[in-house]
Parts: sequence; C-alpha cells; structure tokens
Amino acid sequence: MRKFLIPGALILLIALSFIAIFDLVPLGFQTERKSVFSAVPADAAFIIKYNNTPKTLEKFEALPYWKVMKHIDLVHKVNEGFDLLDTLLANNDQQQIYTQAQVLFSAHLIKATDFDFLHLISPKQTIDLEEMIQLAGFSAEKRTYEQIEIFDIPIDDNGATYTCAYPNGIFMGSLTPFLVEAAILNMNSEKSLINDPDFQQVNKLAGDHFDATIFINFTYLSRFSSIYVSQPGNPFFQLIKELKGWAELDIVLDKQGVVFNGYSLSSPYLQQFNYPVPKESRIFSVLPYNTAFFHYTGIHDSVNFFERSIPSAELEDQLIEKHLLPWIDNEWAYVITEPYDTSYASEQFALVKCQDSVQARIALSSLKDPFFEPQTYRNIEIRKLKELPKASIVFGRFFRNLKSPYYVVLEDYVLFANSLANLKIYIELVLGQQTLHKDIKYLAFSENLASASNLYFYFNTPRMLQVLKANASAGFRDALATNFNHYKKLNPIAFQFSGYKNLFYTNGYVNFSSKVENRTALLWKTTLDTTLLLRPQIVTNHRNMQHEILVQDASHNLYLISKSGDILWKRKVDGPIMGKVYQMDYYKNNKLQYLFNTPKRVHLVDRNGRNVAHFPIKLPAEASAGLALFDYDKRKKYRFFVPTVNRQLYGYEWSGKPLPGWSPKKNMGLIRFPLQHVAVKGKDYILAVNESGKIFIFNRRGDLRGDPIKLSVPLNNPFHFDPGRNLFISTDTTGGLIELSVDGKINQSVLGSYPNGHYFETADVAGDPAFEYIFIEENRMHITSQDGNRLSSYTFPGNIDLPICLNEIPGNSKTAVGVVQRSSANLFLFDAGGNLYPDFPLEGTTPFVVHNLYKDNRSILIVGNRHQVYAYRLR
Repeated sequence: MRKFLIPGALILLIALSFIAIFDLVPLGFQTERKSVFSAVPADAAFIIKYNNTPKTLEKFEALPYWKVMKHIDLVHKVNEGFDLLDTLLANNDQQQIYTQAQVLFSAHLIKATDFDFLHLISPKQTIDLEEMIQLAGFSAEKRTYEQIEIFDIPIDDNGATYTCAYPNGIFMGSLTPFLVEAAILNMNSEKSLINDPDFQQVNKLAGDHFDATIFINFTYLSRFSSIYVSQPGNPFFQLIKELKGWAELDIVLDKQGVVFNGYSLSSPYLQQFNYPVPKESRIFSVLPYNTAFFHYTGIHDSVNFFERSIPSAELEDQLIEKHLLPWIDNEWAYVITEPYDTSYASEQFALVKCQDSVQARIALSSLKDPFFEPQTYRNIEIRKLKELPKASIVFGRFFRNLKSPYYVVLEDYVLFANSLANLKIYIELVLGQQTLHKDIKYLAFSENLASASNLYFYFNTPRMLQVLKANASAGFRDALATNFNHYKKLNPIAFQFSGYKNLFYTNGYVNFSSKVENRTALLWKTTLDTTLLLRPQIVTNHRNMQHEILVQDASHNLYLISKSGDILWKRKVDGPIMGKVYQMDYYKNNKLQYLFNTPKRVHLVDRNGRNVAHFPIKLPAEASAGLALFDYDKRKKYRFFVPTVNRQLYGYEWSGKPLPGWSPKKNMGLIRFPLQHVAVKGKDYILAVNESGKIFIFNRRGDLRGDPIKLSVPLNNPFHFDPGRNLFISTDTTGGLIELSVDGKINQSVLGSYPNGHYFETADVAGDPAFEYIFIEENRMHITSQDGNRLSSYTFPGNIDLPICLNEIPGNSKTAVGVVQRSSANLFLFDAGGNLYPDFPLEGTTPFVVHNLYKDNRSILIVGNRHQVYAYRLR
C-alpha cells in the first residue's frame, strides 16, 4: 500500500514548489496518452503524468523527504484515493497494470474551498472492473450514466463513496462522483484536451525519459489557488491570474529535492518579458541572507520594455517620464525580509538597478518628503520620498506596497524601504556581506538554476511563515498552523522564466532541508539622540494590543518605538526616569497611559506622548527611588507611592491627590528601593526598607503590621518575593542571606563570601518548585540552591557593574539569567546550569529584556547599545 501513497506526496512537493512561490498553492504530476488525456475534464488545474509509474513510485518512496510529505494535509487527501486504489488492485496483477499503463492524476475545483483528484489509468490489457471490485471484497452499487456502467463503492459509515468506471479502455476513479461523470462526458467532447492546440503544443515538448511531467493550466489554477490564497486584491493571487495558458514541466527527483524543466506558453503578462535574458546579475550581492521572498525582473533593453509594457498615456506622465525612466537600468526586485508578524510592511523593500547613480539621485530628489531631514548612516545618505510615483505601473503590482519610502543608493542599486530602522539593518547586512551572494547554502541551491532569467521567484519557506499567514485563505491558515514544521523543510523554492521565441523556458528547484537554519539575528537598530539610560520596557498599545518599546536617553528624551524599530514619538522630560514605567488606565476606558517619576515630578503620559490631566505632579522633595504603582483588587483603583530624600513617604490616589493615611509617612529614613506589595491569604503587605536596614510592613490603609524591624547590617539589594514560601529574600552588604516572612520573622544565613557591591536575585531558573539564588561579585557568578548547594559558576572576562536582569523565555517555564558587562558591551544569558544560550554573548550596554514581542512565542531580546536600541531574535 505504501507505494500508492507516494503520488500524493509527489503532488504536494510540486505544489509547494511552483505555486508556493505565489503562496504555497499545491500542484501534481501525470502521464501521456491521447486516449487518457481525452478523459481529463477541461477545468483541470494541473495534470500529473507518470512516465514509469512503478519505478517513479519506488524512487520517491526511497527519498528522505517522503517522511516529511506524508504529514501534510494535501498528501493525506490524495492518499485517501490511493489507499482505495491500492486495495482495489490488491488481488490483481497491479505491477503489470501500472508498468504498461498510462497513469494520470488531475486536480479539479469541486467547490469554492475544496478540490479533488481524478485518477486515470489506461492499461494495455483489458480489465473486468466489476470482477476486480468483487475480488477486492467490495460491494458496489452499479448505475448507468451516458450508457456507461459506473460503480459507487461505499468506503465508510458516513456515506462517502469511491466512484469508478472503465469506458473505452480507461479506468477512471474519484472520491467525487461527478468528476468521473465529467470524464465520461469529456471523452467525446470537442473541448477535450486532445483538441486543444495550446495543450498539444506543450504536450509535444514533454519528455518521456524523466520521472514525471506536470501540465499546469494557469487559467484554472487561479481559481484553484483561491483555496489557499486570500482574495481579492492579493498580489500573489492576481499574479497567478495573469499567467494564463498551459505549461509543462519535466520532473527529476533526487535526494536533495525536485528539479523542474520545461516550457510555458506566452500569456499577455509573460509576453512583455519576452526578451533575451540580461547578463548574469549582481543583485544577489545586495540581497540579505534573511530574504524570505523576492520577485526579480531582468530585461535586455529597458527603453523598449517600458514602451511595450506601459500604456502610452502613462508613459508621458511627467512623474514617470522625468523621475523614473531616465535612470532605470535592466533589473529590479521586490524583496521581503523575514517578518515577525502578519503586518510585514516594515520588511518590504525594492531594489532598482540604475544606469547612473548621480542621475538617479537628482531625479528622485525633486520628489523628496519636505518634512524629512536627510541623514547619513554608515557613510550612506538616507532620503525619503513623499511618494514613489506610479511605481506599480513601472515595476509591477508588488511595488504598490511602498507608499512613501526611504531610499539609499547601494552599490549600483537604489534601495527603497518602508521602515527607516529596517533600512539600516539592511544596509548593515549588505556592508557586512551577509548576503545571498555569500551564503553557502544559497550558492549550493542556485547551482540547480539558470544563472540569468527574465523572471525569478525565490521563496524561503521558514522565513515566509508570517507572509503566508497574511495571504493565506481562512481555511489554509489552520493547515499552516498545524503542519508548518513539515512545510518549512521544503526550502528554498525557486522558479525562473526566460523568454525563448514565443515560449518561456521555465525551470525551478525545490530543495529539501531536514535541518532548518535558525540562528540569532539582529532584526533592527534604532538610533537615539544620545546614550540609552533606561532598561527597555515593553508596553502595550491599547488600540491594537500589540507590543511597543519605551526607552529614555541621557538627554532625558523619552521614546516610544514600534515593534519594527520605528520611533513613533519622542519628547523630553525634566530628568532621568527612576525605576519602572507603569501602564495604567487613568480614565477607566481601556486606554492606557505611562506613569513614572523623575527626581522632581510624577508624570502621566498618553500613548501619543502628551501629558494627561493635571500631570506632571511636582513632588514635595526629590524622589529617592522609583515610584511603585499598586492595583490591589484589579479594579483600576490605583495607588502609587514615592519615597523622597526628606525621609518621608508619599502616597497618592490614581488622580494624583494625596492618599489618606499616607500623606505623608514621616521619619521613614532614606528609602533607596521602590516599595513592594504582596497579597497573602487575603491580606495586603506593603514593604519599605530604608538604607540603614530598617524594615516597615504596612497594610493598604497605611497602618503598620507590627513594629519596624531593624537589620544588624543594611541591605545590599532590594527584596525579592518567593511566592512558594511567602518570603521576602535579599542579601545584606556582607553577602549574608536574609529571609523575611510576611509576619515579620527574620532568618539570616551565610551561603558564601560576597563582599560589598555584589548583585543578588532569586528566581526559578531550574524549572522546579523551588527558587534558586544568583550571586554576582566582581567577575564571578554563582547559582545555588536554597540549601547552599552550588549548581553552577561562571567567570566573566571583566567585572560586572550592572544588576542582574532576569527574563522569562517565551514557551519556557524556566527563568533565564541575564548579565551585562558594560565595559566590553557584551550580553550574557544563562540557563540554570550556568550554560550560555546559543550565540551569546551578544552586543549591548544596558540591562535587557527578552519578550514575546511579536506574539508568536519567539524570543526577542531588546537592549540598548550606547545610543542605539537593538532587537535580536534569539535562536
């Protein structure tokens, strides 16, 4: 039976190859014989012809990617039919039937969101279909259609049937009865493929010595692709619609993948590219290694091309005539680098080769955005256009996605980008030669392709997930979510079209990669005015619930940065932010604002950077620590508390009015750490510790829960709460461990010798119920269990002078230990065993945060590096 499962896998592999470049729309294979082709209904989206069925099936079964293919939904659907066919032939001489037969599979749309296959076999010897069914142990209902006997074989208890017939020496079967009926009607129809001159033209070009041949009917493929691709207006779907006509591709299977070679008939869309191919392109030296998709166009004569492809009225448009055509050379490409959510505008680029870079700069400068001041990055000038005029008319529909792009001249190409931050990363990758031209895997892959072509579609499946999600039909999104781990191993995929007389030579390759590359990558950099001060903080955009980043620089500018690295706004505040920035719903209308304090004021800023209500509030004295915001019952009855240098503690209601019972708390001593709040068994405990080691525990009304507690040695680090044991835990200046229960009981112990200036944290880094202890002093880190058993140690190349930054890793129950060595600009991230995460150390100079920034369970690390903010995607 396994051999008959293979055609389904073969169909999917071609599907993921040719149509996947337009959005993972599947394909298939077939054999030739006039009598068999006469039975194929004219609305077939593709037809697969097997040239030597047993040998091809055996060869496919031995390939390493068969195990991947059989897990994909499309293969499962195909296999349903082949399982039955296998059983039907089980008691017959199936080897002889298949060896001497012509075998075709054709795919047909059966409703708007589904399709099915028609199976056609033309054995040389005559078969008795009714006897075959009986020998296989089936009971079938027999009926007559157009004077032909049809057998409906029940296959389950839900009423599903496998329908088959044997008219004129052709076996035809399908899980969809009307496809068999359509095949019977089609055999004597004038619309039969044997009467279609276009099909006959490509059929004559097909070879018989290849493993299989696929015939693609682009006219019906566009309808078929609607199962997989969203519409209308989707550029991928529209591109499939424009191809039209027939194509044939001969297929060769090897252990690395599937090679396609053949011809496509020239549709009106293809005809405009029917030129000699350009010389070998240099564009791959400016395509970054993280390219997910590109659509490349190469022409021989740009003047002649635009005269033929652009309507004369548009050709005379001054925006096109003066600002684009004079400098354009013979190639361009639309590029998507790997995006991290389905809104991938920031990862879209365009490259246009220019005949004269000076002329290009002059022509584009008159279209500049007057509100954007040109800037220089890595000695490359960045400018911005008010618009890219009618670019889709000149370069194709994909260019309409570039609205008012930034642009640079990079080597001999003008590079357009929607995102300034992503443009800078693109420049970094090209200048660092992290390009396809230098990528060993891409170079090996491209050996199976032509060195030059008129059209080239490249598809890096693992990097394309978010684009697929954005463009997939509703039904196909579920299959992507379930089976993408299998899809992504078919990678990369590429197809090329090259003009040849009145045809297009078409070649392609689907590579099989059992190990998908997954390395830490720098996603974007954002440049601030001065050095970053604040640990980047992840905040929520209440409008779309997406994540954004809030940072502050040394000039006290506060920035809100999008998840793509673009600065949404910048505003100056009156001093450095102390402690954490909180989000609160001031108006209780589900709109969030940012609450924080500087030494002199408490600020409340909305998501557009504007002050809210009567904020900022001037403090009675300078703050000695960051404020703490509490929402005791999660009912948006906010309270916030600020300690000051006059040794008092001030409490405020959400509106900024003084809080009764806290207005103020006097004689508190100098408090250097923000207040902490926990709720245990329905009771609130608010903790304040001054620098001399005196501990105060309050209830929410401001009443002390017992007398203040005096430590013999002051704290060196703030308390951290262990919810498993209901203990506040910290260390004193000698390195002694302090455990404080909520009822005020103190336990002190020594786990090691840590002099003044050490850093301490506690968290679950081992993934067990107990918290572990992390100590750093000078250049050494130790992770210990609660009983003092040392779990791991690490020695850094220099002293550590910033606090430990703990991070929850998306999809992982363990807490990772983050360390920054500012002097060397190195970041370290450790697991419980003291092992560095892959690809660390990374570059950075501030405490960092690891977050599920794009809500896809992938770890994104945000850090400051001097005057820039970096976003890394971790492996």
